Amino acid sequence: MDKKLMEEILDLADNWLMLKRIELGVFVDNEKVINLYESCGFKIEGRRKYAAIRNGKYEDEYIIYKEGNRI
Repeated sequence: MDKKLMEEILDLADNWLMLKRIELGVFVDNEKVINLYESCGFKIEGRRKYAAIRNGKYEDEYIIYKEGNRI
């Protein structure tokens, strides 16, 4: 996903769906995506230990969020 697509999704969420909060999870080692989300205003809220099994081992994920502009 690129920044332009993310900006369009956030515009839809904020201006049309009027969401107050967007929350998602991302693997802690996915630095490229984490940087994209942070550049769009997302913040890391916490870390879920052993959130998923990937390639036969447990992986952690960050819970990240962004609050809507209308709040």
